[in-house]
Amino acid sequence: MGRRLSMMLLLAFLPLLAGCQTSQSQSMENLPEIGISHELLAYYQKYRDSINPLVFAVSQDGYWGSYLFCDGHKCQGGSQPTSRETSDTIARCNEREAEHGPCSVFALGLGPPRKYHLID
Repeated sequence: MGRRLSMMLLLAFLPLLAGCQTSQSQSMENLPEIGISHELLAYYQKYRDSINPLVFAVSQDGYWGSYLFCDGHKCQGGSQPTSRETSDTIARCNEREAEHGPCSVFALGLGPPRKYHLID
């Protein structure tokens, strides 16, 4: 009986979980396209290769970025970034704002990044 109840709960929550991923993907798709450097794209690949990537932020000029990943046992929101983790990543990126301009989110988790073109 307990196994059946667990399965029913899982089936009930699957559409909700899928909706969360879809809304994040759609939110990245709706952001305007930005230019990023080849070096920043290589840095983004390091983010994608990390254990549990959460947030990747890029500067306005496309030459600077910062990211946050979760090492598994310290995740606050699981594999989804919390609003605090997102704002902390942007703040860390903004430490070089005077040189590179303000930062914004480029990618969330392993979802698709926002639209971009390469610059250099």
